[in-house]
Formats: sequence, C-alpha cells, structure tokens
Amino acid sequence: MSTQENKDLVRRAYSEMVMEGNFDHLEEMCHKDYFDHTQPPGWPTDRDGLKQQVSYFRSAFPDINVTFEDIIAEGDVVMLRQTMRGTHLGEFFGIPPTGTIVEMAGMHLFRFADGKLVEHRANNDDLGMLRQLGAIPSPPVE
Repeated sequence: MSTQENKDLVRRAYSEMVMEGNFDHLEEMCHKDYFDHTQPPGWPTDRDGLKQQVSYFRSAFPDINVTFEDIIAEGDVVMLRQTMRGTHLGEFFGIPPTGTIVEMAGMHLFRFADGKLVEHRANNDDLGMLRQLGAIPSPPVE
C-alpha cells in the first residue's frame, strides 16, 4: 500500500471504530498478528484487546471525537498527532461519571503489514485527562 493509503486506513479505523463504535471491519483493517503496546496491564494486546479498549473508552466517553492535528507517513509507518474530546458519562478506571468534557492530546505510531494495521504504540496525556476529571489535583499556579 502507498503511504496515502496507510494514512487513509488510519483515518478510517478511527472513524469507524473509535468515533462510531463499529467493529464490523476490524479483521479487514487489522492484521491477524496485530499487537498493541498501549494496553493496560493484563489486557489482551491483539485485535480482541483493541476492541475491548475502544469499547471501554467509548462507554466512559460515548460522544468521543478525534481531531487529526498531523498525520505523517513514511514507508510502512504512520505517525498521528491527535486531540480526543469527549464527555465523561460512564465509569472510567474507577472514576465515576463527572459530566466533564475532557480534552486529551496524543501521539500514535502505527505500523503496517500486508496492507493492514499490525502494530500500535502511543503516548497520551493521561495525567492531564485525570486532572480534568478531578482524580489528580492540578499543581498550584504561582
């Protein structure tokens, strides 16, 4: 696949799975050997784990929306800088719903094999999100 096709597949995966909660094309988009390096401890790292993680996140933030700030591709790799926004309406890792609209920046790296997503790594502003939810106090402003 071309780098443009890889970028298009990342956009499609986010649109269908993350923002719509539609996993009908999971096997078409994600390689049978898919491995996610970002899963919480004890969670599966395969395609089933991806579905579990996205479903869990959507249950906490059902109106989730992702804005692509930058998307860059070279060879079999796509790098995405994104902003996720959503309203905290369901429990999230023990935090009861707050009704707070959160915004979280993230960087995601996807690797492709055989025209499908095969590997995912990410770095998200989890601390910032936890502060927005009131789970961790913000540092005092001086």
